[in-house]
Amino acid sequence: TILIGVPTNLLSYLYFHYRESGRDNSVTILYRMINSVDGGVCLLVIPVMLSSFHGGRALFFGYPPVCSTWAVLWEILIRMSIFLIGVMSVARTVALVNPL
Repeated sequence: TILIGVPTNLLSYLYFHYRESGRDNSVTILYRMINSVDGGVCLLVIPVMLSSFHGGRALFFGYPPVCSTWAVLWEILIRMSIFLIGVMSVARTVALVNPL
C-alpha cells in the first residue's frame, strides 16, 4: 500500500490542486479530501508494517502515547474515508438526477 498508495494519492491530489479550471468547486475539494485521507491511511500503515517485519515486536506501539495517538488517528481516518465515499456517492446521484 505504501509503494503505490502514497505516490498515487499525492499525484492525484496535486492534479486536483493545480487543475486549470481556475476555481475550486465542491467536487474538486471532495477529491482532494479523499486523496488526503487515503494518503494518511497509507502512511499510518508504516508502523504496523515495520512491527510485522521485526517479528511482531511493538516498535512504536510499545509506548502508550504513540499507541493511543495512532489508534485515534486510525479511527478518525477510516471513518472519514467511509463518510467521504458516501458524500461522493450522493454527489454522483444528484448529478445523475439533475444533469447540467
